[in-house]
Amino acid sequence: MKILKVLPILTVLGLQSCFVQNARVITIKSNARGLDTSTFLYSNDSFTVQYNYYTDGLNLNMVIYNKLDKPLFIDWGQSFYIQGTSRYCDWTDSKTVQFNPDDQTETVEKTDRYSNIPPRTSITKSAYYNAIPANLIAIPMKFHFNRLKPTIKISHHLKSDSFKVYETDFTLANTPLIFRNYLTLSYDSKFNSQFYLDQQFWVSKVQDMDVNDYLDPQGEWINGDPYKSNNSFFIRYDPRDYYDPGNYIY
Repeated sequence: MKILKVLPILTVLGLQSCFVQNARVITIKSNARGLDTSTFLYSNDSFTVQYNYYTDGLNLNMVIYNKLDKPLFIDWGQSFYIQGTSRYCDWTDSKTVQFNPDDQTETVEKTDRYSNIPPRTSITKSAYYNAIPANLIAIPMKFHFNRLKPTIKISHHLKSDSFKVYETDFTLANTPLIFRNYLTLSYDSKFNSQFYLDQQFWVSKVQDMDVNDYLDPQGEWINGDPYKSNNSFFIRYDPRDYYDPGNYIY
């Protein structure tokens, strides 16, 4: 391995011939009380929340199970994804109109603001925030590497040899992304007994690889080991868009 040390203009020319689109797998961590960090399942005496972040981009999928013998209510209009001082609501007061040209009819769909979870049942909630900050994508390929893993193998991949995965870890003090998931719940439909679940998460690990090493034989994202987990998501990017002379390792 060597660090490229040539003039910037020559480096750019080299990058355009050497680099292809990269895949970045991002692992999330939390110290939230009651959250199992191995499964990302939160549990208390009243309900459970199963978090699943494994998608392309920062999406949140939750399965909320009511343990009680009475209904549990959620106000999505007062539930948020929070990043810094910005918040993204889990519900919008809007409707979607779909027109069917065959029978000239319209179908109107509107998302409910409130969810009523009957006793011992569950609901699934999905939200796409599209709130990935630029500094998370712009981490240079050199990172501040504390480990280099050149021998990861994926058995069902077209390539028979191993490929490099560049990996670095972050703490809560130096992480490029901190966010919170905030839910407003109640034991009655009028929310006279409302309470809140406010949990903090942060990026704890980033893994980079050639995008072709993250695709299965059909060209789809790998939906399994070793990267799939409830506490990770992935993005694709072109490192040439975030070029910084001297920061690239070969």
